Amino acid sequence: MIGPINSKHFNTRSYEDGYSSIKECMFFCSYFIIIDDLWASSTWDVVSRAFPDDKCCSRVLVTTESDGVAQICSGHNSNRIFKMEPLSDNESKKLFFRRFPGNQSKSNEQLYEVLSEIIRKCGGSPLAIITTASLLARQQNWIEQCNCIRRSLSSNLRTHRTIEWMKEVLSLCYNNLPGRLKSCMLYLSIYKEDHVIWKDYLVKQWIAEGFICAQEGKGKEEVASTYFDELVNRGMIQPVDINCNGEVLSCTVHYIIHNLIRYKSIEENFVAAIDHSQANVRLADKVRRLSLQFGNAEDAITPPNMRLSHVRTLVFWGVFKCLPSVVQFRLLQVLILHFWGDKDSISFDITTISELFRLRYLKVASNVSLELRTQMRGLKSLETLTIDARVSSVPSDIVHLPGLLHLSLPEGQTCPMGLAT
Repeated sequence: MIGPINSKHFNTRSYEDGYSSIKECMFFCSYFIIIDDLWASSTWDVVSRAFPDDKCCSRVLVTTESDGVAQICSGHNSNRIFKMEPLSDNESKKLFFRRFPGNQSKSNEQLYEVLSEIIRKCGGSPLAIITTASLLARQQNWIEQCNCIRRSLSSNLRTHRTIEWMKEVLSLCYNNLPGRLKSCMLYLSIYKEDHVIWKDYLVKQWIAEGFICAQEGKGKEEVASTYFDELVNRGMIQPVDINCNGEVLSCTVHYIIHNLIRYKSIEENFVAAIDHSQANVRLADKVRRLSLQFGNAEDAITPPNMRLSHVRTLVFWGVFKCLPSVVQFRLLQVLILHFWGDKDSISFDITTISELFRLRYLKVASNVSLELRTQMRGLKSLETLTIDARVSSVPSDIVHLPGLLHLSLPEGQTCPMGLAT
C-alpha cells in the first residue's frame, strides 16, 4: 500500500529514478494500491508507470477532488469513477447532533427548526457540519445565536457545493473563536499542508511565542494543552494519534482550513509562509513569523526584499545548502529547522545560534548526521532544545543554560556531565 501522496510535495525525480525497481518487486504478485488526495494529473503519469498490469486482479484506488484528475486516472471510463455524494438530511442531522446537545434542542420546536435549516445549509459536508455543531454547542443563548448564524450562511450552499461556500462556513467558525484561540490557530499556518503536528512540540511553541498565560491553579503547559484539546473539540484541527486514554497526541489541519488560516495570517501579517517558487513575492514591511517551505528545491532563496531583523520566528523546511544564515535573524524567539542533504554528514556550526540571546525554543531535525559545536552559553533565554538527528556529541555547555526546561535528544545519546535527567 502507498498513501497518502500529496502531489504538491511529491518528488517526481526521485520516484522516476526508483520506479523500475518497484516494478521488479511487484511483477510476480498482485497488489492493491491506495493513493489519497491526488491533485495533479502529471503526478499520476509518473506514478502509474510503476504499477505493472500483471493481469492478477491488481487494483489502484485514487482519491481526488479534481474531476479532471479522476478522468485521467480512470482512462476516461466513467464506470470506474465513484463520486461521493453529500450526506442526506437524515445523515447530516445524526452527525450534527453527535456534537450538539440534541435532546434539549429537539424539545424546543423553534430551536430545532432553526438548527435544521442550518444543517441543510451545510450542504451535506461532514467538515462543515462538525465545525458548525461544535461552534453552536458553545453558545449561551442558543436561539439568538443560532438565528444569527443561520442568517450569516448563504441560502444556496446546498446547490453550489464549492470550496468557496466551505470557506464561508469555516470562516464563520473561525471568527467565533475566542481571541485566545485565534492566535493559536493562526500559528498553525507555519506548518506545511498535511504535516502531522505533535501536541507536545506545539504547546511549547505557543508558550515560547507568548500566547499562553498561567491561570489560577494551572501552569502554562496545562493551559496550552487545554487550548489544543479545545481546537480538537471544535473540529478546527483533526486528531491523528490518540493514546489508550483517549488523549489526542498529534493532529493535522484539513487543507481547506489550512488555506483559510494561511489567508488570515497574510491578511493580519501574522505568518508569512512561502515556498521555493515565491522568492520574489512582495511581503509586508515587518514580517514577524517566517515559514520557508522550500522542499527539495536546490536553488531556493529567502526573498531579498525582506527585513530579516524583524523576524521573531523562523521555520525552515528544505535542503541544507538553502538554509539562510541564521545570524541575520538577530531577534529570534523560535527557531525550527528541518533540513536534509544527500551526504552522510553535515557540519552544522551551532556557534552562530548562540548569538540569539532572545531564543526560547530551538528544534533541529535532519536526515543526516550533524556535528554540533560547543558554544551555546549565550542562549540564556532558551527553554526548549530538541535535536532530532544523529549527532557525534551534544554541546557540553548546555549545562550552563539557566532557563532550559525541556531537552530532547536522539535515542541513545549521552547527556553532558552535570545535566539532570
